[in-house]
Amino acid sequence: MCEQTFTQQQTNPQLKVYVANLSKYVEGEIVGAWINLPTTHNQIKTFLKNQVGLNRQYEEYAIHDFESDFRIGEYENIYDLNILAVKLEQMSEPEKNLASAYCNANSLKDTNSIINICEQINDLLYVELDANTWGSREEIL
Repeated sequence: MCEQTFTQQQTNPQLKVYVANLSKYVEGEIVGAWINLPTTHNQIKTFLKNQVGLNRQYEEYAIHDFESDFRIGEYENIYDLNILAVKLEQMSEPEKNLASAYCNANSLKDTNSIINICEQINDLLYVELDANTWGSREEIL
């Protein structure tokens, strides 16, 4: 687990997820809240307890919405998502765009695969194609 301390960003989070109490949802009650990532481990723990209502009786949560360049699954681990957010915070915008494009092109959707791609971003081969420089169809043929 990432032991570094990061402050919760309100103005420009790397990821924003809506976490719902899954047991309450099944019972017909909507209990949940948005959290900006990255943040600290303790803030996530407090958020899950106070905002989402997790306890011994209600132990499960689900991601019901998100704001991210990456697809986030309903049952992703919020602590893994926090690690991804830390990694994204360290990357430049072109690196994030490349990672997002690579993950989308290769149908990589789970958090650990996305983190892995972010870690290897400098090793990915990338060629930016501009259709406007190809010429007209007649010129190409």
